[in-house]
Amino acid sequence: MCGVGCAIHGLLAIDVKKRLSRIFKRNLKGGFVLRKIFSTILILLAMAVLLVPLSCSSPSAEVMAGSSQIASAVRDIADGKLEVSSAIPPGMCPGHYDVKPGDIEALANSDLFIIHNWQQKMANITGLIEAANNPDLPVRIIDIMDAPMLPSYQIEMVDKISQILSEIYPGDSDYYQESAANRKEVISAKEVELKNRLKNANLSG
Repeated sequence: MCGVGCAIHGLLAIDVKKRLSRIFKRNLKGGFVLRKIFSTILILLAMAVLLVPLSCSSPSAEVMAGSSQIASAVRDIADGKLEVSSAIPPGMCPGHYDVKPGDIEALANSDLFIIHNWQQKMANITGLIEAANNPDLPVRIIDIMDAPMLPSYQIEMVDKISQILSEIYPGDSDYYQESAANRKEVISAKEVELKNRLKNANLSG
């Protein structure tokens, strides 16, 4: 996909250079100063066309997540050590999102795919895995039977993600475990805060 884009860009640059050259020869029959000015313009325009899309990098992510919730946890635990992408963008319905070519290419270049247990049989996820055609890709499941927004769920999810990352990237295992412990402390503190607010409002939860 990138190779085609780069090839098209190369042909476009050649075409622009030829067209500018023809204009230069047609209009500058005489006049040394004018020839020098237009020669400089020709060179600058050709360089601009050649240099604009110098990067033809393919979409990629070391870890692809099945949701923005998983992606957020992975980013927090990895803390910059891993490039993370979400298969389902924030705010999108997981069951109705149509994957894009960039999602397929990113997963094809990934080391790991982490999804929720309820995503295992979703057509967009199974289709994404099939289209990525990455037979060596580990697909790990966050198998927790609880409401995803509960602090208890999120704490267990953090534990499972840190275990998965430690398995796939053992060299950074201690780092992931420490980051996971810090995230769990934050979640637990927020849980206590919310319970106190409910209690003070004479509500139960």
